[in-house]
Amino acid sequence: MLFTIDPYYNTQFYNESLEALKNNKVTFEELITIKTPYNWVLKTDQLPIMINYDEVSNNDKRYLVTKVIALRENEEYLLQRRNDDTGEGISKYIENQPFAEARKSDYSVLFNVSNKEELIRISKEFPDKIWYLGRYFNNVYNVCLCNNKMIKNYLKQSQILLEKQPEHKLPGSFEADFNFKVLKMKDRIKKFTETTFIQNGLITMPKISKDKTKTIVH
Repeated sequence: MLFTIDPYYNTQFYNESLEALKNNKVTFEELITIKTPYNWVLKTDQLPIMINYDEVSNNDKRYLVTKVIALRENEEYLLQRRNDDTGEGISKYIENQPFAEARKSDYSVLFNVSNKEELIRISKEFPDKIWYLGRYFNNVYNVCLCNNKMIKNYLKQSQILLEKQPEHKLPGSFEADFNFKVLKMKDRIKKFTETTFIQNGLITMPKISKDKTKTIVH
């Protein structure tokens, strides 16, 4: 279920609600709408029945992106919601390094690789960094991101999933388009405060705190 309580409560109440979910051992995911009114959205298996909320409309679902997930305890504090940021102000919550670089880059592409071996082979030939974002859409795609146009020389056209366009200038817009056009909103890109990358055939994994989710190159 996707719903927002933003029209009815302030930021303090939102943060208190997250703590209540954690205390009650309710699994949830935070997302943010990248267009006005930039509502924060919760994804849970059940709707809250004792507070006011609005379910996210089908039209608005295409503008949802996930909040960056902290891999270390101190980063949870840095990513805690503090005010009602809008426009580029939401970038600190929804952009990790790969997507921040993508928005500022002249070129960026999201592409698919068959497996870990193919990714390593490409990186040995390609002289720049490739970010690995994980498996999506029932493991159909091993999604990678690169912000160097030269990568096209090392890929088949069928591997290219989405290239950055002029309309992808706003924070989250490139990612949201990928979720909508490629993943068909059956899945959404998950982002972490540190991301696995491959360069010169070497894989660099995030450093994480105990019991924290991590990205894995399969």
